Amino acid sequence: MSQKLHPYRFDAARRAAWGRRREARLPDSYPESILKRQDLVREVRDLICDWRQAGEVIFDMEARLEEYAGVESIEVDGGPKITIPAAVLYVHFGEGAALHIEDDDAFIDGMYVREAVEDGKIGLEFTFVCNESAWDRFDVISETKILNTVGRVVNAFAPFGASIERGMRRLGFRGCMSVIDDPAFELAIQRSLLCMKEVCISVQTRRR
Repeated sequence: MSQKLHPYRFDAARRAAWGRRREARLPDSYPESILKRQDLVREVRDLICDWRQAGEVIFDMEARLEEYAGVESIEVDGGPKITIPAAVLYVHFGEGAALHIEDDDAFIDGMYVREAVEDGKIGLEFTFVCNESAWDRFDVISETKILNTVGRVVNAFAPFGASIERGMRRLGFRGCMSVIDDPAFELAIQRSLLCMKEVCISVQTRRR
């Protein structure tokens, strides 16, 4: 079950690809387009390290989001402030959420969420990540393929005091433009609001 989740799947695939490259004695060189994505991959790796240190908190929303597969618009109140239960948490959308990138094998798989400060404002930082179905077959995945897929990262920030969606859109999105410009990303934003509402309800329930 856990192997389908991005933080575990990413680590396992990266280790497998790295081991094959060492066995084949391949040089540590990539095309320039791939090198540009290495920084994003390092960001994801560091984020996963922070997530582990924060207790590996996961909200698996795939079954819930399957109800909305194919639905183009859902109304969700983002709320003025949402409290998260850990310094970093991972929200799993999964392939069942049907957030596939057009003309590609990849899909938007989930997001990491943590409190952060940007331009002196405290809020939530969102890191949307991608995956693809073949990642459960580590023996056939190359490191270049991993870089191509994991390098598709989109970051957003929403300051407390306004709705999450309004904050995201006002400050804009940063990262992989092929994901940002894809129709699936607009759906992912809506799904993220629904997920954060569920996270907030969970936190409030625990405190009662």
